[in-house]
Amino acid sequence: MRALIAPFSVLPLLFFACGDKEGGDSADSGDAAVDASWTGVRDEVLVNSCGFSSCHGSGTGGLTLDADTTPGDLVGVESAAQPGSILVVAGDSEGSYLMQKLRGDSGIAGTIMPPSGALDAAAVARVAAWIDAGANE
Repeated sequence: MRALIAPFSVLPLLFFACGDKEGGDSADSGDAAVDASWTGVRDEVLVNSCGFSSCHGSGTGGLTLDADTTPGDLVGVESAAQPGSILVVAGDSEGSYLMQKLRGDSGIAGTIMPPSGALDAAAVARVAAWIDAGANE
């Protein structure tokens, strides 16, 4: 009987050891795994969600988002839709108009972006992480 119980008593230890390598468990490791690189944010979030020919792929609202977009097209640039608001304030996602549009904050011009519906929380967090990290290439 002891031979049957002993192997099962180590199973919880095996599951515990399979957590993420950052020191937390896999359930709360989302922030640690955020790819905040410009290329990832541009290609996988902005162009993929906003760069359609009927939207910012064609320059709607004075903003073009495509494979040639650089941080210089967003950082320190005033919003055409909301004069006085800066699209991306390097190091300050809360003060960046792009984040306000992605979250659908009150006081934005127009509606939440993209207009088809809010981005998932992971995509929004990814853009915020890029901005907070300095919004560099």
